[in-house]
Amino acid sequence: MGAGASTLTEDTQKALAGMPDAAQAELKALYEKQTAAAAPKKDPAEDAAATKLQAIQRGNLQRNEAAGIDKWGKKVFEQFDTDKNGKLSNKELTRALKALPKTKPQSAKPGAKFMSVEKMIEAMDENGDGEMDLKEWLKNLGKCSGLYAALVENVNEEGKVAEFRSFEEQKKKREGEVAELEKKETRTEEEEKTLKEYKEQIESLAKKIEEANENAKKCEAAPPAAA
Repeated sequence: MGAGASTLTEDTQKALAGMPDAAQAELKALYEKQTAAAAPKKDPAEDAAATKLQAIQRGNLQRNEAAGIDKWGKKVFEQFDTDKNGKLSNKELTRALKALPKTKPQSAKPGAKFMSVEKMIEAMDENGDGEMDLKEWLKNLGKCSGLYAALVENVNEEGKVAEFRSFEEQKKKREGEVAELEKKETRTEEEEKTLKEYKEQIESLAKKIEEANENAKKCEAAPPAAA
């Protein structure tokens, strides 16, 4: 067989075996043409969205690398600290990661690997309490090269991760969805189930917001930590 025959299936290669080279080349070209025609076409809208996202990420990368973590790290920490107790827990960091792209950051260092949440906290948690305060976050985020690169590429001009929702934002979203479901004169069994779940989530989020506001007051009243 000529070069490139490995693109053919095993059965096709067997069928071509023993045929003259010219016939093999002609049939191979026809096969590849048909295979290409059958391949699913990309959605132009998806390509445009991906290109736009890459452009945004490049802009974020240039701005945030130039600014340094001192310029955006505190806002991101406060955004991720949903219970407002001044520390990032395993649960909060896990929730934060869901707002970041699942693909490897373009600016990640060669050989950078995805770290588990446990490993990230272990790398940044200096006092061993299982959580990270702001000082630990700013000082040690660079040890988690994948996370650092993802943040650099996705922190917007306001110094926040755009896809991340606070408890307040999530509650507002669910309230809107509940309102839309309740407008319907009739609802399916699945919609009734969804409506119930959303209402429970709203109630849970309201409690979390209340607790977070109490934590924020305590943090404001507490004396500053020793350097």
